This record gives sequence, structure tokens and C-alpha cells, in this order.
Amino acid sequence: MVLPTIGRIFSERRTLLLVLVLLGLVLKCQCRDPDSFVFDPVPIGQDVLDGRRAQMSCGVVDPVGLQFHWELDGQRLVNTSRRGMVGSNLQFEPVDKDEDQGEFRCVASNVTSGYSKSSDPASFNIRWLDDTGRVRLENPSAENLLQAGIPITLRCRIMGSPTPTYAWFRNGEEVDTDVDVRFTSARDGRLTIDNISPDDNGVYSCRAENRAGQAVSNEGFNLELLDESIPRLVVGPQDVVVNKNDDARLDCVFTADPPPTIQWYFNNEGPLTNQSRIYQGWNGSLIIRRVKKKDEGQYDCVATGSNGRGTPVVAQATISLAFLGHLNSLDPYMVPAGDNLIARCAPPDGLPEPVITWERDGVPVPSSGRIYTTGEQLIINRTQVSDMGNFTCVASNTAGEERQNMMVVVATAPEWIQRPEDTDVDEDGHAYLHCHTRATPDPTVSWHRTSLRIDPRKDNRYEVFSNGTLHISPLRVLDEGDYFCASQTLAGSIEGQLFLNVIEKLKFSPSPVPRTLELGDTVAIRCNAKGEYPPAIQWLKHNVESSAWPAYVQEANGTLQINGVQKEDAGMYTCIASSQQGLINATIKLTVFVKPHFTVTPNDTTVGEGSQVLLHCQAEGDPEPIITWTGTNSKVYTEKSCEEEGTRHCVLPNGTLRITKAEPEDQGKYTCIAGNVGWLTREEVNVVISNGAISGLGTDPAMLKTIGIACGCAAAYIILVLGLMFYCRRRKPSDKYEEEEGTKEEADKLNGAVAKEENGIHYADTMLKTDNAIPLNMVNSSYNKRRGSYDKLQFPRHDLQSLGLLGRGEFGEVFLAKAQGIRDGEEETIVVVKSLSTRDENLQFDFRREMDMLSKMNHDNVVRLLGVCKEAEPVCLITEYMEWGDLKQFLMATRHENGKKKASLPPLSMIQKIHIANQIVLGMEHLSNHRFIHKDLAARNCLLNPHLDIKISTLSLSRDVYATEYYHYHQQYVPLRWMPAEAIFEDDWSTKSDVYAFGITMWEIFNLGCLPFKEMDDEDVMKGLTLGELEPEIPPYCPKEVFAVMQKCWAESPKDRPTFSDLAVALSELEVDSDV
Repeated sequence: MVLPTIGRIFSERRTLLLVLVLLGLVLKCQCRDPDSFVFDPVPIGQDVLDGRRAQMSCGVVDPVGLQFHWELDGQRLVNTSRRGMVGSNLQFEPVDKDEDQGEFRCVASNVTSGYSKSSDPASFNIRWLDDTGRVRLENPSAENLLQAGIPITLRCRIMGSPTPTYAWFRNGEEVDTDVDVRFTSARDGRLTIDNISPDDNGVYSCRAENRAGQAVSNEGFNLELLDESIPRLVVGPQDVVVNKNDDARLDCVFTADPPPTIQWYFNNEGPLTNQSRIYQGWNGSLIIRRVKKKDEGQYDCVATGSNGRGTPVVAQATISLAFLGHLNSLDPYMVPAGDNLIARCAPPDGLPEPVITWERDGVPVPSSGRIYTTGEQLIINRTQVSDMGNFTCVASNTAGEERQNMMVVVATAPEWIQRPEDTDVDEDGHAYLHCHTRATPDPTVSWHRTSLRIDPRKDNRYEVFSNGTLHISPLRVLDEGDYFCASQTLAGSIEGQLFLNVIEKLKFSPSPVPRTLELGDTVAIRCNAKGEYPPAIQWLKHNVESSAWPAYVQEANGTLQINGVQKEDAGMYTCIASSQQGLINATIKLTVFVKPHFTVTPNDTTVGEGSQVLLHCQAEGDPEPIITWTGTNSKVYTEKSCEEEGTRHCVLPNGTLRITKAEPEDQGKYTCIAGNVGWLTREEVNVVISNGAISGLGTDPAMLKTIGIACGCAAAYIILVLGLMFYCRRRKPSDKYEEEEGTKEEADKLNGAVAKEENGIHYADTMLKTDNAIPLNMVNSSYNKRRGSYDKLQFPRHDLQSLGLLGRGEFGEVFLAKAQGIRDGEEETIVVVKSLSTRDENLQFDFRREMDMLSKMNHDNVVRLLGVCKEAEPVCLITEYMEWGDLKQFLMATRHENGKKKASLPPLSMIQKIHIANQIVLGMEHLSNHRFIHKDLAARNCLLNPHLDIKISTLSLSRDVYATEYYHYHQQYVPLRWMPAEAIFEDDWSTKSDVYAFGITMWEIFNLGCLPFKEMDDEDVMKGLTLGELEPEIPPYCPKEVFAVMQKCWAESPKDRPTFSDLAVALSELEVDSDV
């Protein structure tokens, strides 16, 4: 019980102690005097430099509830931009010796009680030195009292604190008072000189120095005592300008006691001696008779005192020959009637300075009136037509005068002689659009079509005559429209307008072309014509009445429909178009063929080295197919190969390829190609050459029998060929015309080097001539290989799973789909499926052209053809797809617009843009090297992935997604804004038209997917192409060297555009900032 009691006692004591401590603190707080504060820090005096920063510090230990201010000599200070409080301290920026002298006090005031307390005073010891001092004469009191022999006192008026020390200088050299006892320097800045003389003459200056620095007097005292023996100039020589061979005189008079000696110097040489032409007069003047060129220069008159005391005194002058330079020619001055004219005539070089005057018709122009002169200016107020004429500027001096005429032309506003009038002109004719005006001077006439100016330099179809008439020839339908002419002079302009109506001639659009038709096929052959009036179109077959056509041949609205082509359907057909404008016709040749098929197919063969190889191959078709073989290294063998000297490869008349004395290099793959005018088919075999002979080869009776049969067939075939040749030679004159007419308009839609196909019908121009057996070239061979590759690319339609519609194009719908197992190692592949659902023959041809193109391409920047579905309609083409879709959508996602705070994707750097363009160039270079034309190159037809890898595709979604980027022209949708003029107006497509499109695509890249010429509608773009005045502006932030590459692509002439190889080099050599 004891321990708890003790614990409680200690607890109570600790509580009591804590209460006492708290009570003491409260009492202490209540008893502290709030007005008993102490300054810390206190203001203290200090040395400062005038013009430097300084601070006086002030504070208290506990500043709560206190306010501060400063006083100077008892006056409260107000803050200024130079001097003010920073907290409780006083800041000087800078110190001023005049305003900051005195006692500064810091005053602290209790806001509650009103009690205030001042610190002890503090002041600045300001060090300064005046930099505007000068030297003054103190004794005698005025300069006119100075004379030799008296003492003088000079005072240095440079003030400073602390008091500076002084040094004295005479003519820049310090005065040493220890050397000359006549000089005494006092500490207060005075210099005393006893017994002055002319030898003491000079400029006296002083320098003051203290702890603030150094200062030199900015104005000295010039001591100048007169010495009667020293020459003084009374009359000095003056510069003289004289004419050649005139006399000149230079006066020079000095005074001194005794009189001085005067001598003359010429160009620092002399003294001169008296001669007959140049001599010195009795009073010192120099006289020169008949001044010559050599007399020009500086003349010095030198006077010397007779006792030789002092420095010689020199007076200078020059003699110059008078001259007058040529007056500059004056350009004609044109001014509108009623305006004021101010013309200036600049004076030429000359001595003396030329004087300018004006004359008109030999009469000086007065200095007042409506027409007057002032100095060099001719002024005509309120010009009138009568003021026209020559005014003469006259420049004159003692050397002569110069004249120049100035033609004044008073311009009048144009007036009509013949206004523009609406005109009707036939297509291909000559249009003369009149805009005849008169004015002074002859007016300038310009022509515009809508907002575009017509420039004859850019299109030689245009010519503007001197009278303002616009001549257009030959006239095109697109030339129809409103035309505006403007006639103007400096005085004004007038405008006229007319409508040119072009009467479209009757013509085919396009002209029908020869066709090759497969037996049993169904075809529609169209004949389109147009003109000012809708024409009636009819087909005729030579030597057959329309009423005698079989029922399966139908003709309506210009379309010849043959349902199941027969052999008798071959022949010459004429399309006739007629209207009120007349009648036109076009004749084509239809050829009916049967596809070649093999009756004897070659077999794989193994022979020994040195043995003979026979590869048998025979085919049937109509016309009879020609057999051609290709061997290793793509070599081509025909019957003509047998005629080559030293050849071991020969195609026998029955189609068998014979290789004599087989060698190791003959081993490989051989292809037998059977082709006629409509189709090609092929069969491949392998030939193996062994080191030794194959046993039994030479003695096999079956082989001997085969050789005998082959030789017999060859002999029979030779006789047959000779007979056919004789027959053909007799028919050749009559057939030649029909064949040339049937082939001269053949359109090569695959650029002339790729086999042509229509509705599954393949032919090449080189196979149309059947007079003789013509070997198939490499194009035909490569085409046949592609035909075989189509079979390998066949893909089952049921393994495609549609993911959605991408859009619609000319051929049909384009889908995104999954393809099961279309690529090795991939279970599913995202692909693009392009379907052919149109019946239009031209579009079907273009679809197969596209398939043909993609089947041959193998490049990292061109989409690959993965498969085809052609077992049923619609035919489908399956190509690669890239994760990020088309380039245009990607570009638009990288830009800021539509109120977005930031773009969907990071912006592209300059390096990335050029990299994208370079990939497109490389892909197009690959296409052009294979002689393919894309025809629709644009950002919308390029695909990309997250790595910015680009592949050129052929999506061409012209019917919905990108319908605004296509233009309906001549029954088809064309990418107008990406097409050069020759492609749109002349249907002239080439690699150079793809180059033009690449330039626009590159512009899209640097404009982040903007539509080219978006401020113009399609009609205006057409007009711009017509006038040759269409070129995009430089994109924002695009380097000039990059835009220069684009401009080369847009050259008006295709031959002036670079190749894709040139562009690849140009882009690879571009150097741009990688940070942009």
C-alpha cells in the first residue's frame, strides 16, 4: 500500500511543476513591452562609388507588427526607380553624389501603439571624379592680355572626392616641372609658367586621379603668342578649275617682320623655278600659262621667316582641268492624261559642277507655268495629249554641254473598235475571237478563260494577234466556254466577254479495233460515236446483208452481240455512224480461233552426254498453232533455229525439238509452246544429261522406228509448206490491204510488250501476222508462264471468310477477308479480295491486265498476288493487306484539324516523309522496269504497316470511299487530279504519266493527305489542264529542294519528266534536317 501512495505523490508534484512553468510563460508574455525593440542590423556608413549599386541594411529582432521607412536629413524618403526600399533595407541603383549626400535614418513604427523609433544616422562617403572638366586661363584674366615675358596661371577644372591629384600635358606630352623651373604645379590643380615665350605655345591639358579613377580634361587651353618674325597668311591660294590651254593664277601673300621667303611646290616636289610658262610673281603669286593635263595637281605655297625661326607655314591649292561627262540616256516617260509628271535629269560628272536646264523644240522650258522646271526636274501639271513629244535635258559647264532627249507619252484609256461577240466554230477548226481597241500608246490585250490567263507560250494552239484577236487552232470541244479579254493602258482598261460554242464533229469515241474471238464464246462488240447531234449507229458485215445474219448475231444501239461465235462469223465488219452532220465509218477485222491443245505432249528425258535428244510436241487449233520451244536460260528455238550455223538445237516441222550431241549445259527445263492468234498453251519437261551413254539407246528398234517416222513426217511437212508458200504468194497482194486495215488501229493496252487478253482470250500483236511461221518472242513465253502461274494461284472460294466491305470500284466490290492457309506457315491471313462483277469488256480487260501485272511482280514495295478464284463468277483477285490500311487515311490521322487538340497519330518527321516517298519510287521503278503502267498511283492506293513499310496496291475505290477523287469522263471514272494533260485528253498513258502521278502523290505526303487543288472543282481542273496552267503550290514546311523534285515530275512535256530511277537517285541524295 506504500508504493502506490509514493507514486501518486510524485505524479501530483510533476503536474504542479508543469502548471507553474506555464504560468510563468504567460506572465512573461503579458509583461513584455511591445515598444522595446532593438535595431539589428543597424544602418552603417560606407564608402561607395558614384554611379554604382549600394544598400543600407536595417532590421529588428522581432519585426511582427512593425512598419519601416527611411529618412534623409529628417525628410521621409519616397520610393523611386533609382532609390527605394527592398523589405526594410534601402536599395540604391545607382548611388548619386548629388542626391545621396546626408544622414540616413531607418524608422520602425508599431502599427498598434503608434510608437516609432529611429536608428542612429548613417551616411555614404561617395567617391567621384568629374569627367567633364576643362583647362581655363586664371591669370591674366583674358587671352588678349597675354604677351611674351609675363607669368601665366592655368587652372584644371576637374573636381572630385576625395581631392584628386593632377598632372599637366603640353601637346599630349607630360610637363616635367623638375626639368624646366619656370613651370610650377600646385596641389589644387593650378599650373604657373614664368616668363612665357612663343616657344611655350601649344595646347595644355590636365589629368586628375583619385580612388574613383582617372579623368582627362575634355577641353584644353591653346596658348598662342604672336611672333612677328613668323609668317602669317594674308591672302591664300584658292582651288582653280580652268579649261585646257587657259591661264591660271594662284595668289599667296604672307606678312612677317622681316618679310618672309615664299617658295612653291608641285605635288610635294620643288621648289619650282621660274620658267617661260610657269613662274612666280613679285608678290609671291604663281602664274601658269596655257595649262596642260600634266599641270593638274596640288600646289603648296611655303613661307619661311627670314631668321629661320619657327616652322614653315604652308598654304595649299589645286589646279584642275574643266571637263563634262556624258549624260545618261532618259527612258520614255508615260503618264495618264490629267496626271502630273515629274521627271528628273541626273547631272553627269563634271568640273565645274554641271548646270541642268530643259528645252522643248529648242526653246528653254520656263521656271513657272503649267510646264516648268525647278533645278534638275521637269514638271508638267495636268498633262494633256498635246504635251506628248520630246523634251531635252541640257547639262552644261565651262567645258561644254551634253544633251539627251526624253519622250513624254500621255496615255489615254482604250476605246472599242470591235467588241467580243459570241462565236460558233466547228471542232478542229479555227476560232478567231476579236477584241479590237485603240488608245495611246497601243493597248495591251490579255485573254482569260474563267479565272485562268491564256498564255500562248505554254500552248501553241493559242495565238494573240497585235490587234488583240485570239486565234485558237485546232479547236477542241473542251475549248467551249466563256472567254474574257482585257485591254489596258496606264490610263485605264476596258473588258469584254464572249461565249465560244464548239460544234462537236461526228467521230468515234473510241474507234473500233480489230478483235480476236474464241469459237463458241459470247461477245459484245461496241461502237461508240458522238457529235453535236446524237448519231445513229449500225454494224454491217462485208458481203452479208443485215437481214441474212443468223439469229445468234444481234445488233442494237451500236453493240454487235454474238451469242456463240461460229467460224463463219470471221470477216470484215463496218460500224457506220450518221447524223445531221454526215456519215462516218470504221472497219475492223474479226478473227475466230480455236484454242491450241496438245495432241502429243513431251516427256521427261534422260540421255547420255554426246547423244541426240528428241522432245516430241504436237498441237491442234485454228488457225494451226505454231510450235516454239524455250530452253535453259530462257533461250527460244524455232524452225529457223535449224538454219543457224553451228546450232545444235533445231525444231523439226512436226514440232519435235532435236538436240544433237547433248552437252551438260543442255540439262534443264524445256517448254513447248503452242500458239495461234488467240491463245497460248504450254507444256514443260525436264532433260537430264548423264555422264555416260544410256544403254540400249542406239539399238532400240522402237527408237529407230520413231526416227524414221519423224523423218518421213518432216519430208511431207516440207512439201506442204512449199505448197502453202506458193499459194500465199499468189493471194498476198489481195490480202495485204485487209490485214493492214485490220491491224493498224490495234490498241495495245498492255504497253506493247505484254500479251493482250479479252474475255479470257490472249493474243499479242506479233502473232497477228500469219503469212509465215513467226517464232514467239520472250514476251509470249513469259506470258505463258504467268498463265501457268494462275493455275498454281487457284484458291478455293470456301476458304475465304469476309470481314467487311472496304468499298466499291470500277470492277466491283472490294472486301477485307481472312484466307485459310493461303500462305505457308500461316493458319489465317488477312487479305484484300477484289471481285470482277462488271460485264463491260474494257473493264474486264483492265481487270485481267491488273491480274497479269501482279502475278509478275515480286518486290517489297508492291503488293503480292496471293491467289485467284476463277472457278465461278465473280472472278476474285486476292492480294496482300497491310495492318494500317491505306496511306491517305494514315496521313490525315497525323494532322491537327476539326478542333482536335492533338492528332490521332504523332506527326511525321521530314525524314519519314521522304522515306515513304522513296519506297513508292522503288516500287514504281520495279513496275516500270517490267513495262507496266499503274494509271492510278495515289496515296489512297498505297498500303502501310506500323513500321511505315509501303506497298503499292490497286484498290481504286472510285465508287464510294474515294468517289470525290475521281471524275466521270468518257463513260469511265478517272483520277483527274493525278493525271497529266496527255493522259486525259489524248488517252496517252506511259511510265511518264505515272511519274506525274507520283509527283502529286508526293505532294499529298507533304500536305498530310490534302486533296490536290481542293479549292477548284473538277471543271476548273480540266480547264487548268487545257491551258497548261495547273501546278500545286509548295506544301507548308516543305524544303525547296524536295518541292523541286515534285516540279520536275509535273513538266508539261513527258520527255522532260525524270524516270523513276532518276527519282530514286534524287530522293536518296536529299539532305534535310532530321529534327524537322
